[in-house]
Amino acid sequence: MFNDLGSAALTVSTSVLLVAAWWLRSRLHIGEDFALARRRLHATMVGLTQAINCVPAWILLMLSLLAYSIGLAALWMALAMLVGLAINWWWVAPQLRKQALATNSFTLSHWFASTAGDSLHAVTRRSATSIVVFCIGLATVTQLQWAASRLAGVLGTSALVATVLIVGVLLIAAALAGIWAACIGDLLQLSVLTVGLLLVAIYSLIAIGGWQPLWSGVMARERALAPWFNGYSGVLAVALVVGVLFAGLASAAQPQVIARYFACRDELALRRARLIALSWSVFALTIALLIGWSARVLLSGQLSAGELLDALTSKTVPSAAAAFVSVAIVIAFAISCMSPWVATAVHLAMDLRGPQQAFSLLWCQVCVCLLGVLVGLAAIYLPAGNEDRLWLCWHALSAAFGPLLLVRLTGKKVRPASALGAMWSGFVLTALFHLMPDTPGDLLERSLPFIAAMGIALSGGDQRRNPNRADRGDKTIHDHLPI
Repeated sequence: MFNDLGSAALTVSTSVLLVAAWWLRSRLHIGEDFALARRRLHATMVGLTQAINCVPAWILLMLSLLAYSIGLAALWMALAMLVGLAINWWWVAPQLRKQALATNSFTLSHWFASTAGDSLHAVTRRSATSIVVFCIGLATVTQLQWAASRLAGVLGTSALVATVLIVGVLLIAAALAGIWAACIGDLLQLSVLTVGLLLVAIYSLIAIGGWQPLWSGVMARERALAPWFNGYSGVLAVALVVGVLFAGLASAAQPQVIARYFACRDELALRRARLIALSWSVFALTIALLIGWSARVLLSGQLSAGELLDALTSKTVPSAAAAFVSVAIVIAFAISCMSPWVATAVHLAMDLRGPQQAFSLLWCQVCVCLLGVLVGLAAIYLPAGNEDRLWLCWHALSAAFGPLLLVRLTGKKVRPASALGAMWSGFVLTALFHLMPDTPGDLLERSLPFIAAMGIALSGGDQRRNPNRADRGDKTIHDHLPI
C-alpha cells in the first residue's frame, strides 16, 4: 500500500508540474521571460513562492529538530526567521525592486556590478556569480541526495535511478518555462509540505492528549535554570540569541528570493504579497515548533531531522496518512532544487554570453540544463551531505551579499574594490569559521563574517567633496566618516 500510494502521489505531482510547464512555455520568448517573467508575477505567486524559499522544507525540519533538542529555546529561531522576513518585506523588497528597475538589473550580481565602473564591472559580476554557483550547487546537491534517498525507498529502486528521475523532471520543467515553472513547483512544494506537516502535528497532539499535556511534558524536560535559553545565562545566552538572529536574517541574500522581488508586477502586488508570505510563514514555523516539542515529549535519543520526522510519524500517524507524509517530504526536497537552479542559471547566462550577445532565452535554457546535470553527477558521486552543509551555504550567501546589499540600499555608494572585498571576506570567513568547533547559537559562523563584511562595505564608500569650497581638492569631515 505504501509503495502504491507513494507512486500515485508522485505521478500526480510530476504530471501537474510538467503539464503546467508545457502550458506556460508559450510565455517565454526572450531571456527576461525566463529570468523574471517579464516582471509580471502577481501577488499570490510572489508571496507564497518567496515564503517557501525563505523558509524552505529543510529549515522547517531543522527547526523541528532544534525544538526537539533544546526545547523552548527553539522559539528564538522562529522569531529570528520572522524578523528576517519582516526586514525583507518592509525594507529590502521595495527598495531593491525600485533600484533593479532603475538599473534594468536581472540578478543580484548584475545589480552589484551596476555601480562598479568599467574596470571592475565584469570582475564584480563574475565574483558574485561564482559565489552563487558554489553555494547553490553545493546546497542543491545535498537536497537532491536527500530526495533521491527517500524516493528510492518509496519506489523500491536505487538512489541512482531516483536521482536521474528527479533531475530529468526538474530540468524539463525548468527549461520549458523558467521562473514560471519554478513558481509552480514552489506552490506544489508548499501545498504538500503544509498538509504533510499539519497531519504530523495534529496526530502528535492527539497522541499526547492536547495542549495542556504537551506544555506540561515540554516543561518537565526543560532545564531548571534559564529554560528559554537552553540552560545558558549571561554572555552565552546573548550569544545564542544573536546567533539565531543572524541565521534568520540570511534569507535576504538568497538569489531565488531576490528574483521574486525583481519579478513582482507592481508596488500594490508587493504589498499584498507581503501579507500572504508572512501569514504562511507564521503558520509553518508554528507547526514546525509543535512537531519538535511533541517529539520531545514522545521520543527519546539522538535523532537527525529526517529520523525525527519518520519516528514521530510512525508512532502517531495512521499508515495511509504516514505514506502521504513521506511522499510529501520527497516532493518538497526534490522540487526545492528548481528555484535555486533557475536563479543560478540566469546568473550564468548573464556572465557566459559574449559582450555583444543579447540576453537570450536559449542561453538560459542551456545554462539551467548544464547546471542540473552537473549537480546530478555530484549528487551521485559525492558523499552524502548533512544539514551542516546546507547551513554553510545559507550563511555563506548571507555574509557575502547581505552586508553589501543592506549598505547599497541605504543609498551609500561603495567603491568597487570595497564591494569585492566585502563579498569575498564574508564568503571566506564563513567557510573558515565553519571548520571551527560550534559555539552557542553558532555565533562565530553566523555573525562575525557578516560583521566583517559590513565593516568593509561601510568603510569603502566614495569620498565626497565639499562643493562650496574654493579648493575642491580639500577633504571635509565627510571624507573620514564611514557613512
